[in-house]
Amino acid sequence: MTMDLRTHIAEFDRGRVRCRDGRYLASATVVPEDVAPGTRGIVTMRNLGRNGRMANQLLQWAFLNLYAWRHDLRVEAPDFPAAALIGAKPDPVAARFRTLRYAPFEDEAALALWELPEPLADIDFDGYFQEVPACWAGHRELFRKLLRFGAEDAADRWRTDIEVPIIAVHVRRGDLLDPVHAAIPQFAPVPLDWYVAWVEAELARAPGARLYVATDSPEAVYPAFARFDPLPPADFAADARICDLLALARADTLAFGNSSFGRLAGMLAAGAVV
Repeated sequence: MTMDLRTHIAEFDRGRVRCRDGRYLASATVVPEDVAPGTRGIVTMRNLGRNGRMANQLLQWAFLNLYAWRHDLRVEAPDFPAAALIGAKPDPVAARFRTLRYAPFEDEAALALWELPEPLADIDFDGYFQEVPACWAGHRELFRKLLRFGAEDAADRWRTDIEVPIIAVHVRRGDLLDPVHAAIPQFAPVPLDWYVAWVEAELARAPGARLYVATDSPEAVYPAFARFDPLPPADFAADARICDLLALARADTLAFGNSSFGRLAGMLAAGAVV
């Protein structure tokens, strides 16, 4: 590793990124467009958009950009279905590099990418990349700006209008109940009564708070929470997924199970207890 790259990585790990004018600035003070394109090579993800749905795709897009920013690389990627939701316009993949593929739930192996003595360049990644390395800690604001939705202001108004603390849960069912997932421990549904017990405890600690329930199976899930008089589903955007995601991210306390959707909401939250 060259001294220049070592310095570049050290700056990133202190929460700073190199901007187009050559200065290293605190990432919380810049927007993604301010970050200088890498000079050391390229990183691609040709399968972006094929590994999972909206939340998975956005987490992969974030991984790709943060990896590039830390290691002085440029990003090339295909247009992917979730890109339009955040106004992302990836530079198309022009080069074909060796693919480094990670199977689902190979979390530790993927995290090791951030600790290599010689960071990879001119490489194509394929995987889910949901785990968060320690070096991201100083870049939460930039992460949130990278994944900013058009409905953010409407979501802020929705939150302001509620005026009391919000306790939120995301309950995934849908594909978890598919028989093809029955033998995979990571797809085991979290029992509904666990969520209910958590909500009871949180409401006891915060009298006057309101409950928000987000789920992909409302008919099966909502009845379990009816006695708590939950808030109605948010409707500040045309896409119900975005409404739920941004509502969860604005809760004061958030609980979720084995779901990239809930994980993304927690990572987008400005100050929630997750």
